[in-house]
Amino acid sequence: MHSIESWSTQQWKNLFLAQLGVANAPVQLHPRLGSDTTSYYSRRTSGHFDVGRGYNFDNGGSKILIYEPAGGPANGNVYPRVYAEDTVSNVRKANLANGSQKNIAY
Repeated sequence: MHSIESWSTQQWKNLFLAQLGVANAPVQLHPRLGSDTTSYYSRRTSGHFDVGRGYNFDNGGSKILIYEPAGGPANGNVYPRVYAEDTVSNVRKANLANGSQKNIAY
């Protein structure tokens, strides 16, 4: 577990390069999602867990591929899983928005 409170966007990119590209291991994220912190989830969460499962930094790109366990529209009390992508900046913003839980496991 590491504090990410002062991490720059480049440090986030480096995390994904090291974990997924070198160690072949996912990154446990702890974001607070909403329309102001992500491009793929319009509802508000109070903080939950996602998994960073890939990245695309080719040709200046800055996309993080995310496994979102509660990402689709609700079917009763069940939310279908989705695979999403967002920018490094939004992934950083969503994790920093999680109040006292500004940490990440890798």
